[in-house]
Amino acid sequence: MENKIHLMMLNGKTKEAILGSINYAKALLNDGNDEDSVCCKVYSNGRLSVRGFISFKDKDDFFEQTDKKNIKYVDISENVSYGKKSVFLFPGHGIYQKNMLGLLCKVNDFFSERFAEISSVTDEHYNISLLNEQQDDNIIRQLRMFVSELAIAEFWEKSGVNADYCIGHSFGEYAAACFCGVMTMNEAVEMIIKRSRILDIKSEYQMAAAEVSDEKICSVAEEAGVKIYISGYNAPEITTITTDRTSMNILLKKCSTQKINLNIINANCGGHFSLLEKQAENFRKQIENISFKAPSRKIISTVYPDSKDCFTSAGYWSDHICRPVLFSQALQHLPTDDIGRMIDTGVSPVLLGMAMKNIGNKDICWIPSVRAGRNYSNQIYNALGTAYISGTDILIPQK
Repeated sequence: MENKIHLMMLNGKTKEAILGSINYAKALLNDGNDEDSVCCKVYSNGRLSVRGFISFKDKDDFFEQTDKKNIKYVDISENVSYGKKSVFLFPGHGIYQKNMLGLLCKVNDFFSERFAEISSVTDEHYNISLLNEQQDDNIIRQLRMFVSELAIAEFWEKSGVNADYCIGHSFGEYAAACFCGVMTMNEAVEMIIKRSRILDIKSEYQMAAAEVSDEKICSVAEEAGVKIYISGYNAPEITTITTDRTSMNILLKKCSTQKINLNIINANCGGHFSLLEKQAENFRKQIENISFKAPSRKIISTVYPDSKDCFTSAGYWSDHICRPVLFSQALQHLPTDDIGRMIDTGVSPVLLGMAMKNIGNKDICWIPSVRAGRNYSNQIYNALGTAYISGTDILIPQK
C-alpha cells in the first residue's frame, strides 16, 4: 500500500532496555530479515514499567529515526499507567474534510472494507454515493462525518482499545449512539437524512462560538440589547450561542469593543435552541417507528447528562434538536482519576481542547485520531503508539 506505515511497540524495565530492543531489531534488519516480520510486532517481556513506540514508513526511515542523533524521535514513557479507562469523544459539525473517507481507506484495509459495507446501506437511502466524494451536498456530508467517526471508533476497538465511556457532542451523538448499539446502521442513516431535511433551511438565525463563559456572553448581550439563546455549554470559557442576523451583527460589534472572540460557525441556521421545537416535534413523529435499544456501552448524554434513562425514545432525539448541548456537564460524570486516555474519533480533534479545559491538567493522555491537513496514516499509527505507551495493549491491525 502506498501509505504503508509500520508500528513497533517496545516494553522493558528501563529506557535502556527499550533502546536495546531497538538495536536488536536493527541487527535483524541488517541481516536481511523482512521488515514486516521484524518491525510490525511488540517487543515485550510482560507489563513492565517502561514502554516505547516508533512508527515509520520503511527500513530506511526506521534507521534514520533510530540513529543516535535522532533517537529523540522515539516516544518512550517511563510512567506507564495500567488499568486506566478510555473515553471516546465523538465531535459534531465542523470536522468535515474533503475526501476524508478515501484518505482513511489508505490507512488500513479495515476502512475500505467497512465503508463498502456501510455504503450499501447509505446508497439505498440517498442518491449520492457515500464513496463518490467528488459529489456532495449537506446531507451526504453529514453521512460521511457520521460514518468516519463510527469507523474510526471501530478501528480503535479492533486495535484493542475498548471504549469505557463515550460522549458525543451535538451531531456526534449519532455516531456515539450507533457505536453503542442504540440504533442500527440502517436506522441511524434514516434518522440523519430525515433530521437534515427538517433542519436544512435558510433562516434569519445564526450560530456563533464565544470564547467566554455563558454568564459573560449573556451579560454582553443584555448590554447590547439583544436576545440570545445558549446552544452549547462547551467549557468554562467556550459557549455556543444562537441569535437572529441583526442581533448577531450588533453582538459582534459589542464583543469586538470588549475584545471578546465571537466567531460565526453557521451563517444560515441556528441549532440546539428552543425556537426549533416545531421542527423537533416533526422529527419525533417521523422516527416513532424506530425501536431503540439500551446502550451496550457506557454513554453519557449531552442532552440530559444527569439522567440514566436516555437515548431509547423518539422524544430524546427530538429534544436533541431543540435543547442546548451540555458537553461541559457531561464531562463532570467521568471518574477522571480513573481515566487514562481521551481519544477524539473525528478527523479533526476539536473536542480534546474543550475536554481539557473542563477537566484540567490531569494525568490523562489526550489522543487525536487525525489532525486536519496531515497524513492520516502517520497520525493514526502514532495515535495507536501513544495509546500503547499510556498503558493499554494494542493489536497491530493487519493490512
